[in-house]
Amino acid sequence: MIIEVDFDFLVKHKMSIEQYMLCYVLHMDKQSIKNGERQERKSGSPVAIIYKYTENVAPISPRGMKDLIDRGYLEKTGPKLVPDMLEVTNKFKQEVFNHWTNFQQLFDIYPDRISFGPGKHSASLKSLDRPQEEVAESYTKVVRTNKKHKEVLKIVQWAKEKNLIRKGIQKFIYSRDWDILKEKYEVDFTDDTTDSYEVFI
Repeated sequence: MIIEVDFDFLVKHKMSIEQYMLCYVLHMDKQSIKNGERQERKSGSPVAIIYKYTENVAPISPRGMKDLIDRGYLEKTGPKLVPDMLEVTNKFKQEVFNHWTNFQQLFDIYPDRISFGPGKHSASLKSLDRPQEEVAESYTKVVRTNKKHKEVLKIVQWAKEKNLIRKGIQKFIYSRDWDILKEKYEVDFTDDTTDSYEVFI
């Protein structure tokens, strides 16, 4: 499982990495439950990964969990103070995770058409083969966090100005073309630094 850590968020909200990880993984665990049943994964459910981490790396203190409850990031769903009986609230989700409505921001700045040269026809880059909500949902699955979403917007805006986008928005999302454009973008902005990292657990 990959967790994208937003250090600006940690500093702003005075949250430890373990507290952030707990909220993040509980959200991912909730996402893995369908029709009331947890979907098993090869490496186990996300909540099982929390227990593995706390047993083998560092425990999450009861004080840390209570702090998250008191500040409205978690709520208790049972009598014990354990990950199985905690649920992440909208307060954390809305600030950290990409929403399907953010797709509209991407759609708005995406180039409208591509021209095939003088005297030749052009084609729409915003036409969709699937319902917009479905494409938006796919976008939130590949771009999980708001921080990553903002990065994608910057890259798309830059690529649009450089006339580098040659693919429809739906294919652009499914093939994650921002990863390819990011290399060129970073060459133009070598002074930019990032404080977002991926933690592998």
